[in-house]
Amino acid sequence: MASVVVPNPISDGRSLPRIRVLLRGLKLERFGDDGVSLGKAFTNNPAWVLLDVLRRSGWLKSEIDLTSFAAAAAYCEEPIETTNLYGTTVLIPRFQCNLVVRQRWSAAEIARGIRNGSSLLLTYGDGASYASGRKYNGASAGCEAGREQ
Repeated sequence: MASVVVPNPISDGRSLPRIRVLLRGLKLERFGDDGVSLGKAFTNNPAWVLLDVLRRSGWLKSEIDLTSFAAAAAYCEEPIETTNLYGTTVLIPRFQCNLVVRQRWSAAEIARGIRNGSSLLLTYGDGASYASGRKYNGASAGCEAGREQ
């Protein structure tokens, strides 16, 4: 719980002030190319958000190919060139995902929204989950980035 102190010129104490807060969100666990944890950090990378949704819905690390999610995350983080509101050319990540769930949705519906917004594809087989920018012939569950093969 956080407390907020509001100066008298903004609030005279007769009513509660409206306060808007900009949050960075949850710290999500990320993994390296070798599948080793890089620790938790604030991230809006759709591959890590999708992995978090899978893990919160009951998937175990042992059931997921973490290296494929790392490859998909790298693809999502690749900088692309765009023009900002002022006409300046800037580099931004290929995909970002900022998610707020305001009502009850199934994990499948949330995952579908993340996948559709980020050109990711989940695959499944042999009891493991994959996420990557390349196709896997083996059976596992996973996520492929929408890169042309």
